[in-house]
Amino acid sequence: GSDIPSTVLQNSCPAKEISVDCQMEDKQFNPLVTSNSPLPGLVPGSSQYLIKEGISALHRGEDLQVDQLNTSSSSSPQGQCTDKEGISTNYRAEDKLANQSSTPLDQWVLLGIALSASEKDSLKEFASLTSSTLAQEWDKTVTHVIVGRNAGSRCGRSYEVQMAILSGKWVVAAGWVVDCLVERISGPKPCLAKLIPSPEISYEVKFYDGARTSIDGPAKGRAGAAEGARKLLSGLHFCFSAYMHPEDREDIQNLIAAGGGQVLEGISPDGLRENLKRNPAEVYFIYHGGPPRTPTSDFDLEVQECNKYVGSGARMIRHLQLFDAILCYDVLFLKPTGVFTKICK
Repeated sequence: GSDIPSTVLQNSCPAKEISVDCQMEDKQFNPLVTSNSPLPGLVPGSSQYLIKEGISALHRGEDLQVDQLNTSSSSSPQGQCTDKEGISTNYRAEDKLANQSSTPLDQWVLLGIALSASEKDSLKEFASLTSSTLAQEWDKTVTHVIVGRNAGSRCGRSYEVQMAILSGKWVVAAGWVVDCLVERISGPKPCLAKLIPSPEISYEVKFYDGARTSIDGPAKGRAGAAEGARKLLSGLHFCFSAYMHPEDREDIQNLIAAGGGQVLEGISPDGLRENLKRNPAEVYFIYHGGPPRTPTSDFDLEVQECNKYVGSGARMIRHLQLFDAILCYDVLFLKPTGVFTKICK
């Protein structure tokens, strides 16, 4: 085991959205669609969106599609969910535990993100009828993250969704809540009808890259947690740029801790080199890969800092690559992309 020091991190940061992507080569920022603005490629009457931003680690100009599934109760008998084409066949054959929550209804803790006013009302009614709890921000007791229909492209990189994936919790479209309420209301005696939630699997939020390659991060995270598998970031070490904003650093530290990784607090390039000589380990140096929160003239200093840590044996990645690795539940996304290399040379 490595003797590189690490800090036990507390999961205490508030719910928030992750910063936007940018291209470091020409410093052209590509802002993401906000949760309350019209989405490009919106299909009327459906819950499918075409997101122009794409996944940064893929480095393609293709669209990223977040599929929250068209879950209208009129398309399935009595509002029941049916298995959609977008659901990975890898998870169709899983048992009931993987298709719906095994947690008793009165122990559910529901956290909504980017919900409309009507979706918030529906979630409150749903929680009341199921005796479940509504959370105001992420904590480890959350069992379901409910994503609003107009969540937009920030959904996949939101702190709540990322923590849910790493923790093996459900990430479902708000249509699940709405359809379950519709099913109850459409019963012969609405006032006496009992709300029995449909299986979550058909409403699980999914993502696609421009080639329509399925990204099953939420499903993979749940499967891993159910099997007691090693966490996504187990065995990996991370250190941070000194120029990263403290709030971003805290979010990322919490994500790394939830993923089983270790954060190397305050380690210098020389200290890292010496530690790696004694105990070889996989270390990633994370720099901020999005536009700064405030104007800065530290760009040249950041380049020098990156060079020093890379020279000490760390692999350099943007913080957005970590988010993409979590979203896809695949550490291969942590492979250096060379985006920063052009500047460093």
